[in-house]
Amino acid sequence: MDIFYFKINNLVFFTKLFILNTIMIPKNIILHKKSRTLEIEYANGERFFIPCALLRLHSPSAEMRGEKKSISDYEHVNILQIEPIGQYAIKPIFSDGHRTGIFSWQTLYDLGTRHGSRNT
Repeated sequence: MDIFYFKINNLVFFTKLFILNTIMIPKNIILHKKSRTLEIEYANGERFFIPCALLRLHSPSAEMRGEKKSISDYEHVNILQIEPIGQYAIKPIFSDGHRTGIFSWQTLYDLGTRHGSRNT
């Protein structure tokens, strides 16, 4: 965070400059039920394939916090449907009944870059 100043009519104003990361908004989201994968494509050409089991493991819902599970616990899990949440997220409905995780665009991008397979 930097501090900078500017002048207007001989008055000096000081402010803080916050640099925010650009949020990557998906261009397309495709659910591949047979392979249990979520494909996420971005306008810059990046494309990630994230397994449904990985999404289930990393669900950002409050009820999942503190659970100590591994991806093998969710190998059988698929996504039944995807609900849009405003203009900022999706909520997958998982085949094991879990439906409270809201994945923001930033969360999906982070999961894709860290854990998904890439296709650019």
